[in-house]
Amino acid sequence: MRATIEKVEPPESSSFRLRERRESAFAFYWHFHPEFELTYIDRSRGRRFVGDSIEDYADADLVLLGPNLPHAWCSDGSRGQTAEHVARFVQFDRAFLGEDFFERPELAACRRLLERSARGLCFQGPLRQRIGKRLAAMEKLGPLPRITALLEILDELAHVCRIRELSSPGFQPRLDQRSQRRIDAVCRWINDRFREPLTQTEAARRCHLSPAGFSRFFKRATGKTFVGYVNDLRVGWACRELVESDNAITRVAFAAGFANMANFHRRFQERVGKSPREFRKEHQRGPSGVV
Repeated sequence: MRATIEKVEPPESSSFRLRERRESAFAFYWHFHPEFELTYIDRSRGRRFVGDSIEDYADADLVLLGPNLPHAWCSDGSRGQTAEHVARFVQFDRAFLGEDFFERPELAACRRLLERSARGLCFQGPLRQRIGKRLAAMEKLGPLPRITALLEILDELAHVCRIRELSSPGFQPRLDQRSQRRIDAVCRWINDRFREPLTQTEAARRCHLSPAGFSRFFKRATGKTFVGYVNDLRVGWACRELVESDNAITRVAFAAGFANMANFHRRFQERVGKSPREFRKEHQRGPSGVV
C-alpha cells in the first residue's frame, strides 16, 4: 500500500493547520506528510490504519501521528449511518515555533511525546473528550491564544499514562510513489469486500502482477501478508459484532468472512489474545479498562 504524500499548507495567519472535517463518509485515503498530526474523531466509526496497524475506531478516537507515518480513517457504513462523520485535527511542523523550540528543558515531556509518536499513539480514557472540546474551542481563539492552547494540549497528553503505540517497531514508511495508484486501488477493493471470499490471485490480477510478485509487493508495502491483512479486517469486524449484537459466535464468524470455525478461533486468538467467548463476556461485564 503506497501512501500518497500530502502537502500541508497552514493559512497565512497561522503557523500550523487546524481543521474540522465534515463528510457523509470518510473514504479510504492512505497518505502521509512531514508534519505531526493530532486527530480527534467527534462522530464516526470504522477502521483506522496507521503504519501496519489496523483497528476499529469510534467516537472520541484520539491519535497523535509522527511525521511521514502513513495513515487513513475509513468509515463504516454497514450499519446504515446517515449522519455526518465529523473529525477535528491539527497539523504542525516540529519547528513551527523555531528549530530548537522543543529542545528547551521546560518542554522535555512534550519532546518525548513527539518522539514516541513516530509509531502513532492512541490515547485512552475520558481525557479524549476533553481534548476534543479544546480542539473545537481553538477555532474561535485568536492567533496567540491558539498557539498557547495547542502547547497546553500537548503538555497534557505528555503526562497521561494510558497511551498505546499503534504501529510495530519494525514498520518503516515507504515513500516511493511509483505504484501508489495501483496498490491504493486494490486496498480500497479489499476494504470494501473483506467479508466476501477473496483470493490473492484476484488481488494480484487487479494490480497487474503475478501472484508471487504481488505477495512480495504487498508485504513490503504494508508489513503484512495479503491473508494477514484480510484476517485483521475480519477479526476487527467480528469484535464489534460480538460486543454490539447477540448473534451466535458461529454466525458472527461466518458473517465476518471466515470459512470455518477453527480458523476463526485461531486468528481471533492471535489478534485479540483471548477467545471470542472470553472477549464477549469481558465486554458484557464492562471492565474498568473500557471507557
